[in-house]
Amino acid sequence: MISRLAAHINGSVILFGAIAVAAFWFAIQLCWSAVGKPWYSVAGRVAGAVALIGLGIVMIFFTAFGG
Repeated sequence: MISRLAAHINGSVILFGAIAVAAFWFAIQLCWSAVGKPWYSVAGRVAGAVALIGLGIVMIFFTAFGG
């Protein structure tokens, strides 16, 4: 089991995983920074957060099943 897992890890898996983590982190930061802002700023931040979460989900898929 460990050898199969080690065989799966390569540069693209590490890259896709890092992009997924960064996308989720930036999405959370966008949501936290929306407090007290005008509605159009909040709408832009929410749209950006949704896009980043979508990117994170895609990168998790690529990490799990290969690109």
